[in-house]
Amino acid sequence: MLIGEFTQLFNGCSIAPQERKAVMTLGIARYVGYECELPTSEVHNTRTYFLETYKHEVDEFLSSLNEQFVIDVAAASDLAFKIWTTRYNLVFHPRSLSLETLMSMHSSKTFSDVEYKEKWNTFAVRLGSTLANFTQAE
Repeated sequence: MLIGEFTQLFNGCSIAPQERKAVMTLGIARYVGYECELPTSEVHNTRTYFLETYKHEVDEFLSSLNEQFVIDVAAASDLAFKIWTTRYNLVFHPRSLSLETLMSMHSSKTFSDVEYKEKWNTFAVRLGSTLANFTQAE
């Protein structure tokens, strides 16, 4: 079961119980945002492209995870799209990204840079490996 693996990740990265849902939502969004491939050329509307290409697959994935560990599915889906869009813009419109855009991707600004590097990034990388194994098992 994934819940056991998630618990090990939480404990190994010292994620407090009250932070786990938010951290999982962010980690899952990061994983999904990077797993969805970018188009090979520019598209007219990134939102439409993402929805038509990935919505069903992303919804199924998030739903299957949510059955085992309660996450904010809407927030994870929205943030995954924002991460994917950021990747898209870096490839096709690199000058379009501003620091304000990157900072506003998620309304939660409670993590310091040091905390992120030491704790959240380690967790997100390990979570990504766990989720990759989960998707291969299906």
